[in-house]
Amino acid sequence: INILGRFLLNKDNNIRYVALNTLARCITEAKQHARENEDASDEGPNSAASALQRHRNTVVDCLKDPDISIRQRALELIYHLVNAENVESLAAELLNYLVLCPREHRADICTRILRVVD
Repeated sequence: INILGRFLLNKDNNIRYVALNTLARCITEAKQHARENEDASDEGPNSAASALQRHRNTVVDCLKDPDISIRQRALELIYHLVNAENVESLAAELLNYLVLCPREHRADICTRILRVVD
C-alpha cells in the first residue's frame, strides 16, 4: 500500500492511474475478506484501509488532476476512505469536486455524498 501511495506522486498519469486502480482493488478485496471472516477486522492498525488513510491527502489531490480518468479513479478510492473520523473533511472535498466534475457525473456524486454522510 505504501509503495502504491508513493506512485500517486509520480508525474506519469499511467503510473498514477494504475496505482489508484490497484489501491481500490486492494481495499475492496480486504473488505470482502473481512466480511467473509467475521473475526477479522478491516479497520485495524495494520489493515489495508488503515494504510491507505496515510495517503488520503494525496488521493484527494488527485481530484484536482486535469485527467478525468485520474479524477474518477481517485473519486472511487475516496469512497473507500470515508470513516466516522474523516467523513466531514472528505464530504467537503467531494462537494468542492462538484465544481470540477463533468455535468453528467454530478447526480451520481451527490448520491454518493449523501450515502457517505448517512
